[in-house]
Amino acid sequence: MRGALLLRELAMRSRLDFLVCFTAAGSLLGAPGHGTRAAADAFLDAFVRHGALREQPALTIGWGPWEGGPVDRPDGTGTPGSPMLPLAPQQCVRLLAVLIGARTSGRAVFAAGAPGAGLSPALAPTR
Repeated sequence: MRGALLLRELAMRSRLDFLVCFTAAGSLLGAPGHGTRAAADAFLDAFVRHGALREQPALTIGWGPWEGGPVDRPDGTGTPGSPMLPLAPQQCVRLLAVLIGARTSGRAVFAAGAPGAGLSPALAPTR
């Protein structure tokens, strides 16, 4: 929360072109041991959505794991026990452009299912 409040203070001093805050899709879906992360992500979503940045264009995106990221396993199956599969970075960049263009805050982006099923990422409202 302190980071969001500091961000607000800095944003009030200058005009931003656009601000994108990344959160975790796992906090929406529930992950064992991540209650504090879920609470922080919910705060950030609400903070941005309810205009705490004073007319600054902003959105939040809850990302699932990215390929090559810290939770991606070498075999490409993601985190053990998680329904989320790693997203290709190229997909993420395209989806980021779509979400910025739509200016729709509070979305989660993740792929779920069996590894190798060829599923497309889902865009889901977070709250």
